[in-house]
Amino acid sequence: MRSLWIVLGLMVAAFGLSACITVNVNFPEAAVQQASDNYVQQLYQMQREAEQRQQQSNPEKRSQSNGDGAFYFPSLGDLLWPKAYADQNFRMDHPSISEIQKRQVDRLARIDGFKSRGFIGESAQGLLVLRGEPRQLERRQIEGLIEAENQDRQELYKRVLELNGLPSDQIAAVAARFARSFQDASPAKTPIEAVAGRWETKPE
Repeated sequence: MRSLWIVLGLMVAAFGLSACITVNVNFPEAAVQQASDNYVQQLYQMQREAEQRQQQSNPEKRSQSNGDGAFYFPSLGDLLWPKAYADQNFRMDHPSISEIQKRQVDRLARIDGFKSRGFIGESAQGLLVLRGEPRQLERRQIEGLIEAENQDRQELYKRVLELNGLPSDQIAAVAARFARSFQDASPAKTPIEAVAGRWETKPE
């Protein structure tokens, strides 16, 4: 009888282990990374389109600016970037996500400006972090931008989970995919948390 209980116990343990492995294997890492890359690229595309509209209303502006004082001209890849996400089975099409994206576009140039000065960093957790020692007046503005952006990002990650039927405990994995996308798209001199606790400056 005792041996029977031991066998049953081993079977339960094995089942639990296999379930954990299945959850990890089933996390659509490639699809999430592709969707997050496309999402962030769309943020910048939308920003450029907004700047073009502003330029048309103000003829004195003959070049586009990326928000940190440097001039930016869209590449052929930017112009041809697909609006649809590559993996059609991975959903990002929801009104709440569109609203988040619009708010992010509105603050993108200001955030990038402070990133390039080393005052806003991109963490490995997909959130913004205050870095450096900005002046007091600027510090308040930076903190406000960080708070608003991080609230939207956290909401975005939750929506991604809900839309795609992913368990809530995978939010950190989703955020990590977006962290890579935001870091890759950030301007030069942005503080980057390449590995948890280790910060680097993005090269020019």
